[in-house]
Amino acid sequence: MSTTDLPNRPAFQNLETELGVDRAPLSRIAVVSLLIGIASSLAPLSTVLLPVSIIAMAVGAVAVWKLSGDSGVRGVWLAQLGLGLGVFSSVWAVAATSGRHAYLFAEASQHAKLFLQVLSGGDKYEALELMVPETGRQITGTNLKEYYEQQTGMTESDYKQFLNAGPTRAVMSVGKQADWQFARSLSTKVNGSLTYIALEMVNQSPPSQGLTVSVKLQRQTEGVADDGKPMAFWHVTGLEFSK
Repeated sequence: MSTTDLPNRPAFQNLETELGVDRAPLSRIAVVSLLIGIASSLAPLSTVLLPVSIIAMAVGAVAVWKLSGDSGVRGVWLAQLGLGLGVFSSVWAVAATSGRHAYLFAEASQHAKLFLQVLSGGDKYEALELMVPETGRQITGTNLKEYYEQQTGMTESDYKQFLNAGPTRAVMSVGKQADWQFARSLSTKVNGSLTYIALEMVNQSPPSQGLTVSVKLQRQTEGVADDGKPMAFWHVTGLEFSK
């Protein structure tokens, strides 16, 4: 067999055919789907970014549907990856948000319970201190009754208005036997280092068993503690009858 016959053999013809065929172009929507999917991986860090995950899922689903029936372009696997990243980040973000909220409401309920127990026990001036940011409270040993009764102007008006309000009088009437328990979460709002939380508390002991009030609190993070976690300071900002 002469070498001139080699190009005519089937094996060489198949090789030439494969090398001569142009690859299909890469789909732009597949690339966009992947990029949005990668960006959605930041969603668990903040609820503000959750819409990015939703967009990643939507674009990924459209891309997969469109490319699955189009053999003229490549990239369906990129679209599938973008879709998967969007789904994963959405689930992760929702779980992370739920965990953060559960932690915040658990902490808030403890501060609300302390406030209500102190107020029910008749220690109204100590309760007033719990409505002041921790950094602005009086030092240990201060005669709080004397301190507040010496206040003038807006401060005096504010604390007297609070002590004379219906919800405050109702809580104080329960007495030291009060047993305040967390009932349900009402709202939460984050604004930078400040978190505003409202929750419902109910008294479980007679004679005012079933008395339900809404307690509003503020949480502020400042600096970092020795364990590397941000320091959180709580104070009560309001007391209302639950609606």
